[in-house]
Amino acid sequence: MLLRFSVKNFLSFKDDTEFNMFVGKNYRTHSEHVRETSSGVSLIKAAAIYGANGAGKSNLVEAIDFLKFLIIEEKDEETVLLPKSSKFKLDKQCGDKPSVFRIEFESGNVHYDYAVEIEKGEISDEWLYIVESANKNLANLVFRRKKDSPIDFEFKISEEDLSFIRGYEKKKILKANETFLSIIPEVLGDYPILTQAFKWFEELRIIKPHSDTLSIPIISSQEDVRKFASNLLKSSKTGVLDIHVSEVKFDVFFSYDDEDFKIEIEDYLKDIWDRHQDEVDKEDSKKYQFGTAFWKKGKLNYATYNEKEEPVVLVLKPIHIGDIPFELGEESDGTNRLLELAPVFYNLLEKDTVVIVDEIERSMHPILAKQLLSLFLSKADNKSQLIFTTHESNLLDQSLLRQDEIWFTEKRNEGSTDLFPLSDFSERYDKDIQKGYLQGRYGAIPFMSNLSDLNWNG
Repeated sequence: MLLRFSVKNFLSFKDDTEFNMFVGKNYRTHSEHVRETSSGVSLIKAAAIYGANGAGKSNLVEAIDFLKFLIIEEKDEETVLLPKSSKFKLDKQCGDKPSVFRIEFESGNVHYDYAVEIEKGEISDEWLYIVESANKNLANLVFRRKKDSPIDFEFKISEEDLSFIRGYEKKKILKANETFLSIIPEVLGDYPILTQAFKWFEELRIIKPHSDTLSIPIISSQEDVRKFASNLLKSSKTGVLDIHVSEVKFDVFFSYDDEDFKIEIEDYLKDIWDRHQDEVDKEDSKKYQFGTAFWKKGKLNYATYNEKEEPVVLVLKPIHIGDIPFELGEESDGTNRLLELAPVFYNLLEKDTVVIVDEIERSMHPILAKQLLSLFLSKADNKSQLIFTTHESNLLDQSLLRQDEIWFTEKRNEGSTDLFPLSDFSERYDKDIQKGYLQGRYGAIPFMSNLSDLNWNG
């Protein structure tokens, strides 16, 4: 679960700006939306982030995504972290100041507090704490890594492992643009309490308006997700009654001109299978256990093994009235958007996961977006959290969301982003907050000049 995130000197964030999932004081509505961490912190399960165009909603998503990039993605020595163009540009002094990212999260019932500072394209400071009790302010340092200093490692590990880390430092294997947390699975893989901190970032789902969610491969290869997606499309009155998945053999799917590409995919499949042998039940077949997504002719496809251990491509087709199959390209943007989000909501309901969606209502009817959110809030009896940006005022409904689950972004006078929850306004529980928002009561909406003053005719 995400507890809080703060960012400084990144894109439109100038000063230290915090977003959190903490329960607001004296808010008792929708108690079923509240979960408690192992350290005794009460958290909400959803957050809707509103704001005018250019106010910084998407920049918050970008900031969290950048932190994930620092931990998950491999970087070569030439990678420059945060050039001046990625810092707050409306104050020239910010170009020479460090950028700071800090996050608190729970993974495996352990509360972590992690921060990283970037200066002149390199990691200048990084630390990780394990929080024992948030109420008593008890936390234990795991490690602190500062530029040009040995790593201060206070978590109890073996002398052999500590010696190995010191060797890493002496040989300068840990690159200046690489976080220490990113290499923990490699150098300290025998300590689950450390590796699960890395795993949290690995499992964090961030969905941007035009990012590839791999939803089609997931629906194609996982029967439970396919059934969920089919029921979702059917109940949403899209005209889709079912989703069929068929296997197409490589020789049929790939033409003669694609022979080199076919061999490349086959080799990659074999490599995946060989690398994951330990994770496979030897009594099971290879069917759909591992695969790879690939683009061909503008479409995302999924290659895997069938039960005969033959390489195949899974092809997904929505089925309409009369058992007539459609191509995905023939479906509406709204139907494809539902297909894109179906695996996301399946995981929110079935697993403990954190999902961040930028522009959740894109290509979707407002009522449908509200129904999806209601489905998660009412049915997910777990520690999942959904955080999303939106312009859809139809979701500003206190029968749906708590006041502390609604956030606003607004531009300050100097152009930086301010971030604050609706609970700061202490509205009555029967207040029409949608009307108040559209009237500008909470800020976070665009204000145009008098239209009559604009020269529309050039």
